[in-house]
Amino acid sequence: MVKKKSKTTTRFPSAKAGDQPATRSMLKLVKGELKEEISKSKYSLEAKIIKMGSGLERKMGYLDNRLSKVEVDLKEVKGEISEVKIMMHKSNLLLEEQNANNRIVLEGLQVLWQKQEQIDKSY
Repeated sequence: MVKKKSKTTTRFPSAKAGDQPATRSMLKLVKGELKEEISKSKYSLEAKIIKMGSGLERKMGYLDNRLSKVEVDLKEVKGEISEVKIMMHKSNLLLEEQNANNRIVLEGLQVLWQKQEQIDKSY
């Protein structure tokens, strides 16, 4: 008697990791890992935001300081401009006073010339 080969072959599960079924505990571990990755990213992002915020606060403080210095300088310039205006008003006042005095002197000279002319005519 000749033995017949059976057509049924034994199948072994694939040795590839992608072909293996995942267990619940594997899924829980992956889920936990993903949650921790998200938390890590969140904390890292928050730390960067805080770092940027403190940098901005430092720069804003610097800008506020510079702005204060500019405001002080501007007030000093305005004070100096006011001083120049005061001197200009004083000069204009002196000029007007001198013009008024000149008018009086000119009127006196005119009277003197008229009298001189009258005296010259009479001789």
